[in-house]
Amino acid sequence: MRLSVLILLATLAAPHARAQAPGPPTPAPAPTVPSHATPAPAHIRAHLIPKPAPFSSAGLPHQDDLLRIYTGDFASIQFARNTPDTLALLSGYINAYAAACPQLLPAEKVQVTRTECVQVAQTVNPDGSPAGPKSCTEVQAVPTGLFADPALFASSQALESTLRSNLAAALASKPPANPPGTPIGAPPTLVTPAQLDAATAEMTSLLQLDPCGSPALTAFQANLLHFANGEPPIRNPAPPPSAAPLPAPVAPLPTPATSTTPPAALPPH
Repeated sequence: MRLSVLILLATLAAPHARAQAPGPPTPAPAPTVPSHATPAPAHIRAHLIPKPAPFSSAGLPHQDDLLRIYTGDFASIQFARNTPDTLALLSGYINAYAAACPQLLPAEKVQVTRTECVQVAQTVNPDGSPAGPKSCTEVQAVPTGLFADPALFASSQALESTLRSNLAAALASKPPANPPGTPIGAPPTLVTPAQLDAATAEMTSLLQLDPCGSPALTAFQANLLHFANGEPPIRNPAPPPSAAPLPAPVAPLPTPATSTTPPAALPPH
């Protein structure tokens, strides 16, 4: 009987002992984070957010005219719109942008082409000798492998067509000679290969100063298109002048050396 009572008491005490046994510590509640952090004051945000770099054409052969295009000062550009200079600049920009920024071209990009002669005529004398220079009677557009913004390429094509019409009207009685550097039989060109190479190189340097997709380059391209199309400019503020380098510090004059040797005694009279 006594053994049964002890067993019963032990059975009843076991759950109570387990409840009193120390368990693993309860983790502390995570600190609450406010759902909306208070933004920094405006004068602090102005220092935290980098400002876009201003337009720069410093050091380029046509830096002043490129800056005038960017700011919209079309009246001060040193060459007229309907000239080979504009066509060279526009074509050079198209080539440079196609090589440096292909990922930013629009989905409706178009392939850039160049004009090549496919049919050449030659006037000959009765004895079969040439009677004059060869002339191109048929041309075709040959893809270059580059792509361009459709608006820019259409503008260059329209400008080239206008310049060819003007040239044909002015020289109706005398066909224009091939510029130096073009092969015999090629169609008369308005921009020589050397001019196009120089313009492409300059625009490539411009894209290094004003990278692809930068606000400055985007504004420049928009005004370049307006200028080529004869449209009113988009006014942009002129970039601040670059800080002039500080003059080199002037070295201080050397301090005359002082001798610690006592002066020699004067000879006796």
